[in-house]
Amino acid sequence: MKQPVWSNPPLYYSLAQLVFNEIPSLENYIPKIAESLSLLRFTDYQPIEIDSVQFSIEQGSEAKIQTVKKQQWNFFNKEKKSVFSINTNTMVFATAEYKGRNDFTETVIKGIDAINSVKELDFIDRIGVRHIDLVIPSEDKKAHEYISPNLHGINNSDSLKRVNQMTESAFTDGSRWIVCRNMLREFPAGLIAPESFMGLIELNVDSKFTLPSNQEIACIDIDAFIQDRLSFDLQGIEQNLYELRKSMEPVFRSSITELALGVWKATHHMPCVLLHLQYPSSVPVC
Repeated sequence: MKQPVWSNPPLYYSLAQLVFNEIPSLENYIPKIAESLSLLRFTDYQPIEIDSVQFSIEQGSEAKIQTVKKQQWNFFNKEKKSVFSINTNTMVFATAEYKGRNDFTETVIKGIDAINSVKELDFIDRIGVRHIDLVIPSEDKKAHEYISPNLHGINNSDSLKRVNQMTESAFTDGSRWIVCRNMLREFPAGLIAPESFMGLIELNVDSKFTLPSNQEIACIDIDAFIQDRLSFDLQGIEQNLYELRKSMEPVFRSSITELALGVWKATHHMPCVLLHLQYPSSVPVC
């Protein structure tokens, strides 16, 4: 089985999220988890505090909103292009140097296994994959020419300049969801930083996402996830990651035009391979 390798992919940022059972006193396990992640070359260790919003409703009273501090541990690689972010019930793996489904899935599995080998996990509540593609048009094209006409929104007024246009579509077949956000937006000159997008950890992104001047670009942000309680099982997580990534492909294809395909089209092929992890029935990923 062979899969195309795109010559000029617009993929900007990728992440996977796993939500698992709460680990009380996680800070006591962090040194051993850090030791395991260092073997994967994630050696830049940064503990931080984040604000977490909690809602509570008592009978006969109004909802109470409380902001509490929550500890988070970020483990970056040397180049600061990838990171594992861990708190008491969540692991996120994010990268700005996506090398294919094989490498991405294998790294996620090794990360969650590093936690499980130190503190055995019981269940998974959420498995998610998110890819953000940024479409920077060539000098003789406009960003909307790369995006399906269904996603252009209302017609632009002759007297007004569009500064932002966003559409969102959601699909489900029960526990699995796919949310696709398409945006046309003007960005200032310079490198487009992850902080421009809500919820992204700052990484060193590819320099090809640098704008010479203020410019409207297109963003395709696809989030696929399973919201269901599953027993902790590495092989099951691997399978679900693969299926989620596969389910995103037709949504992405529906979001772009033939022009975009021509710009990013495949120039050669690479073989599918099995994940290096030794499970009884590993799935092929590319």
